[in-house]
Amino acid sequence: MIRLTVLYILIAVLSCAALRKWYWSLCGLLFVTVLTQNPSMPTMIGGIQGLNPWNATFLIIALAWILDRRRDPKRANTSPQAIILILLYAAMLCTIGFIAAMDANGFRGEYANRLTSKEILIETIINPLKYLAVGLMFYDGALTRRRVKMALFSAVGSGLCYSLLMFKSLREKVFTINYTQARHVTDKTIGLFANDLAQLTAFTLLAACVLVLVIRSNWVRALWLSVAVAAVPAFVSLKSRAGFLAFCLAGLTLGVLRYRKLLLLLPIAVLFVVAIDPSVMDRALQGVGESSNQTDWDEVSAGRMTYLWPPAMEQIRKSPIIGHGRYGILRTDCYDAMIAAGARGVPQHPHSAYLEILLDAGSIGFVICMTCLGAIAWACWVLLQNRRDPLITALGGVGMAAIVVLMTAALTGSSFYPTQSAVPYLCVWGVAVRVAAEQRAFFAARKSAATGPMMTDPIFDGQVRGA
Repeated sequence: MIRLTVLYILIAVLSCAALRKWYWSLCGLLFVTVLTQNPSMPTMIGGIQGLNPWNATFLIIALAWILDRRRDPKRANTSPQAIILILLYAAMLCTIGFIAAMDANGFRGEYANRLTSKEILIETIINPLKYLAVGLMFYDGALTRRRVKMALFSAVGSGLCYSLLMFKSLREKVFTINYTQARHVTDKTIGLFANDLAQLTAFTLLAACVLVLVIRSNWVRALWLSVAVAAVPAFVSLKSRAGFLAFCLAGLTLGVLRYRKLLLLLPIAVLFVVAIDPSVMDRALQGVGESSNQTDWDEVSAGRMTYLWPPAMEQIRKSPIIGHGRYGILRTDCYDAMIAAGARGVPQHPHSAYLEILLDAGSIGFVICMTCLGAIAWACWVLLQNRRDPLITALGGVGMAAIVVLMTAALTGSSFYPTQSAVPYLCVWGVAVRVAAEQRAFFAARKSAATGPMMTDPIFDGQVRGA
């Protein structure tokens, strides 16, 4: 009862604040997102299906955004290419979701007759689009330095809250629990799959280190690092090989591109974790024998290379251009092939985001997703090269970390569809693309007015729209 009371108070505060400061409430919504799948979160308000606290708060904030955005500072124009990309991506989500909904009776095995067309439409179109809308609202509203900072710390802070929630549930057991038990707790108390949580935590830990550079107060910096360190045990306890790999590759990327100290700190951190918990190395090398003949690839890949990926690839070849629609793994011969190959059960995901998008949306959907990620990565790269403004550099670094973590984790899981765990990424990417657009517009305007008075940059110099 106390938890529900606190939750409803938070929702009421965010809803009321949205009437005057919609962007502040949008940042607060990121923390409400952490509890979306929590068992304590009510599934509906007033008996209205679909009207849960998150959806109700989001609708109020979206309405306030629509009504109040005209009061915001003038925005740089969005490029036609960006508009086309986002429209293509949204159209892809709607198309493959609609295909799945129209084939609700085509689900096989244990999934047969479990989902109605309405439920499929909600899960494949409405939910992804609402999370995508969160990112677009951040893109539209990140017009001052203060707003950029708020978004960054809210995105990374909300990501850390997932690990802290797991730490709260396990307490001291987080240091001794085995990874199978930890994964059960993750699903039960947080509502995220272990690999999704590990991927998100890998991002937030790296992003937290980058954001330290923009914190001026020593005690605030110490507090921020303490919160980040407290999330490390939860990350390690999951023993997610995808999460470990994503963390290492993202850290290596940031070290090569900008933050050279990471190249020294990263191996030290890895050695320290292995020294404290040797089971991390055992998990990383699980199934690997002394020779290639002793390696159990079924155990190494958790069945991906034996009964998940081969049937998925075969099904992709049957419709390589347009795919089979969402949940193609459950509605096509791919399901039967996986069962015949020895799978005890078929998951809703082929355990590779690349195979999932090819199976569901074909090469068309794959190209759309990769182009969107490439455009975001380019914007982050441009910001990362900024040598005079630590905030802009940090924004580029955090956005690039999210890109590398997602694309690395996508090899063995994750998804290129907007989900709850992707909300912090969408927030950071929206802000990064906005700041990159403002930067282009500012320098273009300054170049065209080179003979006139010196212009001030509202975001980068902080002299017009708030420091």
